[in-house]
Amino acid sequence: MTVTRQLAGTPVGGQFAASARTEPAVQLSGSITAEDIERYTNRHCGELAWSLHQATGWPLIAAVDGYDEATDRYGWNHMGVIRPDGMVLDVEGPHDLGDWADQWAEWAEDPDESYALPVDDPARFHLDAAMFPPGDAADADRVAALVLAEHPTPAAAA
Repeated sequence: MTVTRQLAGTPVGGQFAASARTEPAVQLSGSITAEDIERYTNRHCGELAWSLHQATGWPLIAAVDGYDEATDRYGWNHMGVIRPDGMVLDVEGPHDLGDWADQWAEWAEDPDESYALPVDDPARFHLDAAMFPPGDAADADRVAALVLAEHPTPAAAA
């Protein structure tokens, strides 16, 4: 004969009774979506690069397609950050610097004039935190956290 024992003072039934519950619709961890990739490879990559830079301190890098002497500003096709291992990180993950620069040079007016350049002064690249509306900045921060979680930097070799 099996005897089920209940500790004194432990409620049975009511709100404590076992019941089936559905999973919440909210996804806590999340993942990078196709919409995120579309957004942050077309027009909003600067926002994501800025968020990645703010989160990590890694230098910004731009695929430059021109320079305007009159304004002392650069035009660019795409932006990311340079990880400590030398890889460029953007919404699609880590890339070899040369391959990344070549890929984005295809979008330049003159691919022979396109090159990767560290962003030493964000204003010279039309980039600063004030240009991002709060909602856009919050979304870029969300995606930056996902990019960093999905593509951790390998530990430095000893």
